[in-house]
Amino acid sequence: MAACVRERLNLAAISRFWLGVLALLVCGLAQAFPQGEIALGRYQLLYSVLNSTTLPAQMAEAYGFKRKADEVLINITVLDTQTKKPVSVVLQGNAKNLIQQSKPLVFREIKEADAVYYLATLRTTEREVFHFLLNVTLPDGSLQTAKFTQELFVNP
Repeated sequence: MAACVRERLNLAAISRFWLGVLALLVCGLAQAFPQGEIALGRYQLLYSVLNSTTLPAQMAEAYGFKRKADEVLINITVLDTQTKKPVSVVLQGNAKNLIQQSKPLVFREIKEADAVYYLATLRTTEREVFHFLLNVTLPDGSLQTAKFTQELFVNP
């Protein structure tokens, strides 16, 4: 009985470890290959937008995200340019399509080891262009605005 309990605990620890590795991989890839960068004084905002179906099922479940062909994940990381490390920020934003329909973005902070990143979801149609407007309160207390435009597609 005790061996069975130990085995289950070991499997749970291993599962949490691999979830962490997957999270770091997703975050690390986003930091290593961001779709875009925006300078915010001493800080740098890195962003990427990817279809939610590219997120591993186990990771999506662990963080409460749904994997849908018509839903994208907006991934934001803010780096301190002096230390080259990610920092915690307060992040609010919205996305507007070309006909000015505005959709609020609700970001969830994810902390894994040395990584800090923010994920939000957004539903899209077959092919749609969105203008993103983010209000970022930085660790030094300053409020900065970041803007970018991204063409989104439904993942078949």
